[in-house]
Amino acid sequence: MTGKKILILTSAHGDEVIGTEIMSKLMKGRKSKTCCWLIANPKAYQARTRFIDTDLNRVAPGDKNATTYEDRQAWQIMKQARQYAMILDIHGSNSKTGIFTIVTNPKLENLILAALLPIKNVVIWASTKSKNQGPITQFVRCGVEIECGPQKNRKIETELKAILKKITTNGLNFDITNIQEKKYYRVYGKILKKRNNRNHFQDF
Repeated sequence: MTGKKILILTSAHGDEVIGTEIMSKLMKGRKSKTCCWLIANPKAYQARTRFIDTDLNRVAPGDKNATTYEDRQAWQIMKQARQYAMILDIHGSNSKTGIFTIVTNPKLENLILAALLPIKNVVIWASTKSKNQGPITQFVRCGVEIECGPQKNRKIETELKAILKKITTNGLNFDITNIQEKKYYRVYGKILKKRNNRNHFQDF
């Protein structure tokens, strides 16, 4: 056991660099008493591509004997994740969504974790396709994703840096204001293609 409660994952998709860039600055020359940090897909991150063989965030819990790199990597991540009480998986998007939490497995522990984070919008997005393989946070003891978009936006970078600095410095603490201000959303179907360049959906 590491003695640290939170494992922060970044760049599960190698072209989603916002979390890695911010964590590299925050952790440079310092150690966190509460968190450890791991680049989830280092090969894809170095190549700045989404994945090498297959989508890492769709193949958990992985397979240590697989021929595909991401399947083996998912198995390694799951092995390390067992040492921690909570997992935060940071993702980046090109959409103008701001920063929001995704709960891929809506069990009580994950809903509480989402409530503790200083992030207003929470999306419940449970997999309906398979209970045997999927996002990393679907299979850990307690974990959620943090999605940020657009990831090349200075305002989003500043907001995410403030959130991660707070977590890496003080951990997660009960704050009734955070809980009271939460807005919850649930993904329950497919978003249809636009017709005549119009639809009824918009980002947060």
